[in-house]
Amino acid sequence: MDYPHHAKRNYKNHDPDLMDLDRVAISVKSHRLLHQLLSENQKLEKIMRYAKTEIEALIGIRTWVLERLADNQQALAYYRGELAENPYDVLSWKDVAAIRLLDYIDHAGMTYRDQNLRGVTAINNPVKMIWLAVNHGTGGARPPFFEDMIHLFRQFEGVDTHELPDHRSVENWMA
Repeated sequence: MDYPHHAKRNYKNHDPDLMDLDRVAISVKSHRLLHQLLSENQKLEKIMRYAKTEIEALIGIRTWVLERLADNQQALAYYRGELAENPYDVLSWKDVAAIRLLDYIDHAGMTYRDQNLRGVTAINNPVKMIWLAVNHGTGGARPPFFEDMIHLFRQFEGVDTHELPDHRSVENWMA
């Protein structure tokens, strides 16, 4: 099966200065949140602990997510950019989380100018940050990153649910 960006992925940091983050230790609070993330997601913990490199971690998570989506043709079609329908009408909240994880993997290693950091070059590789934190206690990830990952994996597992408000509620809010 062919997926977007699959052959174009570049796992190397584009800027040697960004590699310094790989050596930055995570805080005590980040360790606590990492432990929570792993204790809530045994499959994620197994992938991270058995992966010898961040590449193996990326492949492990991709395989896990794609196995979950194997019977969901609409979510796979959306991921491949082939869905003609409104995604809000056909995708579940869990599907959205799965697609977000695949998007992280597809764009792993890409750099961008982060306007929240006044245009400093940032690198997009959440899986690598988790892998480094699990295996080396490094990666520079801060507590908000781990909080986001906890919620993302809860969404992926169906623990966090999302109810869309009805039309009348939205109109009342906007009045």
